[in-house]
Amino acid sequence: MSDKEQLGSCSRKKKGGKMYREIAVTYYLNEKGRKDAILKGMDGKEKQTILIPLTSELLKVAEVDSQGQIIVNATTKEKYEVKKISKNLDLSIKLDKDVPYSVRTYVFNYPALDSKKETIYFDHVPTKDEMYEFILKKYKEEKENYEKIKKEYEIKLREFEENILPKLISEEKEKLQKKILEEQIEKEKKEKELKEKKEWIEKYGSEYLRKAFSARFDCQRLYVQERAAKEFPDFILDFDNQVEWKERSCPSVEALNEMLDLREKGYNAKVVWLTWIPADLVGEDEDCYEFEEKEAVVIENYLGKYTLIKLY
Repeated sequence: MSDKEQLGSCSRKKKGGKMYREIAVTYYLNEKGRKDAILKGMDGKEKQTILIPLTSELLKVAEVDSQGQIIVNATTKEKYEVKKISKNLDLSIKLDKDVPYSVRTYVFNYPALDSKKETIYFDHVPTKDEMYEFILKKYKEEKENYEKIKKEYEIKLREFEENILPKLISEEKEKLQKKILEEQIEKEKKEKELKEKKEWIEKYGSEYLRKAFSARFDCQRLYVQERAAKEFPDFILDFDNQVEWKERSCPSVEALNEMLDLREKGYNAKVVWLTWIPADLVGEDEDCYEFEEKEAVVIENYLGKYTLIKLY
């Protein structure tokens, strides 16, 4: 059922020697009202239409569309309320004298002005005067309800802006500062790694690696392979971190000494019980490869992200 029923053409009648207009208003009957309609010789359908006089007072609450049709709603009643919703909120965060940052955050309990429509059913067939007075009263009550709830909404919104919003901005500012600091640290780290990489390649890299790097090719895998082979010739490079292991309850003397020596040199080394290592890392044919679990010393975070393994 439509919440607005567009009126048809208005009829013109004489009253007291003067012409006046009537407009057709659609309304709904409940079961009791439909029985009343039948008793009054009507069709007893839910949807009915009644003609009421068009006055300046009625015209004030009605709508007039671009075609000049007058619209009066007697089928639904609008009720307003303040709800708390969840939504994305765009905040402007200013750090020192910098240009403000636009930050989007998800907030709960944000006040919002909402409305819902309730279908109106009459329990009897209204007279023209009853319908006329009903429409004026309905629009008056809707307006009063809207003005009342709007004030409540404005109070809730002001409370949110004064009490909750400053805390949100403070929290987001702290997050933003942390993010900027982390990005700066990461940038400096990458710059340092690149500088170290460049210096190492120029000094120790193979001729091919030096040529490729100077031609602006990244060659990260080859760089790590050559450097690991030079610095740890007895270790296997796990470039993609595929090797699996579990804790070693009690290491061998050799593995323990190796681990302690590496730790003294600043490496993140430990003794583990190796449970899996891909065939290609140990130069085996994958089709007939069977790995036997064994002790190993591993260096984690080699050059910041790779793993080196020495088998025992």
